[in-house]
Amino acid sequence: MNFSLGLSPVTAIYQGADRVWPVANISITSGSGYVGSVYTSTIADQWYADGVAIPGETGATFTMTAEYEGAAIKCGNSNVIRMWMPSDLASVNAVWDALYGVTESGGTVTDWGARFGGARATQVTASRQPALQALGGLMWLDFDGAYERLETDVYNGTTREVHLGVRVSSANAATNQIVYGAMSGASNSGGIDSRSYVAVTSDGYLSMCVGNMTTGSWSPHENSIFDTDVVVGFSHDAAGNLSLYVDGVSVGTTVNTGHSAPLNPSRIADLNHPLWDDFNTKGRFYGICDVPQILSDADRANVISWLAARQGRVL
Repeated sequence: MNFSLGLSPVTAIYQGADRVWPVANISITSGSGYVGSVYTSTIADQWYADGVAIPGETGATFTMTAEYEGAAIKCGNSNVIRMWMPSDLASVNAVWDALYGVTESGGTVTDWGARFGGARATQVTASRQPALQALGGLMWLDFDGAYERLETDVYNGTTREVHLGVRVSSANAATNQIVYGAMSGASNSGGIDSRSYVAVTSDGYLSMCVGNMTTGSWSPHENSIFDTDVVVGFSHDAAGNLSLYVDGVSVGTTVNTGHSAPLNPSRIADLNHPLWDDFNTKGRFYGICDVPQILSDADRANVISWLAARQGRVL
């Protein structure tokens, strides 16, 4: 006897003794893969981070949050995507992320704990504390150019590379603006004895100095970076060779300055010296990566991409 139920043909779900499941494929369809990026699956299913189900994420898309950056992401039984993170570096002094570890009091920042590396950047004086700002999923520390700064004892060595996701305002262009300073030696009438730092000059040019501020070796780069999101950085090796970077591209080098003193402590957005109080940055700080080595080209590119993502940029 032959019965017909009038059903349309269907795809078999069994093959011998094994059940055949559709295989999903995920890809990054918006952004660089970091926070704010959209991951899309060809099949809607449960999303996982390092094998643990992400609560509430059972659709065909997943928007990356800071919490899951660096985790192995998949949807159902799909392929896996894991983004590079600063914790993948051989070593770090400190990596600060405005999305992480910020302590506020009365609307201003008292403490910025490093996301990687364990260091803290602090400010106990209320009038010198920056504000934390947020817009469109982005967050940054906002410095007003009036003696606001954070201080940290992060590193005591001669070889160092630092990159910072920043936006320096032209509203404070009457002065030079210290973006990040690394110092050694004591304060005296001539300024800090030994120092390496990156600054934006009063005409908007990115510069770097090593040694005494008034007599040290400057390495200017004539490229205005005012009022735009950018990743700036510098490297300093044990021989005193300096390189200056904009979005990971070397834009200036000073060779064999002879400066080899250990560089500690560090200052964010100000020089922290009473004789040079005009060296204050007005602008945004999204993130900072400070490492005790000269980065490889591949690692530098990864650092720049991660910092640019803090700014909502894809590099």
